[in-house]
Amino acid sequence: MRPQSIKRFEILYGISLLLSVLGTILSWNATLAQFQQGAGVPLSPSILIGILVFGYAVALLLLYFTAHRASNVAKWILVAFALLGLIGLPALVMPPFTLIKIVGLLSQLVTIASLVFLFKADARTWFAGSDLDDEDEMGASFE
Repeated sequence: MRPQSIKRFEILYGISLLLSVLGTILSWNATLAQFQQGAGVPLSPSILIGILVFGYAVALLLLYFTAHRASNVAKWILVAFALLGLIGLPALVMPPFTLIKIVGLLSQLVTIASLVFLFKADARTWFAGSDLDDEDEMGASFE
């Protein structure tokens, strides 16, 4: 049975991903324009959509391996991504405050709050391998 801390992490991290998707939707036009300007040539929006889908798929895989397979590797990759995400934090807290900035800030805060649960005592024990998921029939976790 998964510890309570892992279940809380999973819920909060899922919320942060949903907030991130909402932020992407709200800022779509600006993001697409910036993407095309950075490339120097007009690019199809489908390329950006593919990149975003790939990014969210990676995030979901890391969530799965962290919350269901007790993967320390996935846990630390999530922590590293969250730390990299903090680079943009100053821009989110500078006026003017827009809905997009508020959603981005909330996503960052919920992500950090979710990661705190990965370092609680019950989660540390679980990551050490003493209490894996009941459905873990396929062998060792992804580590």
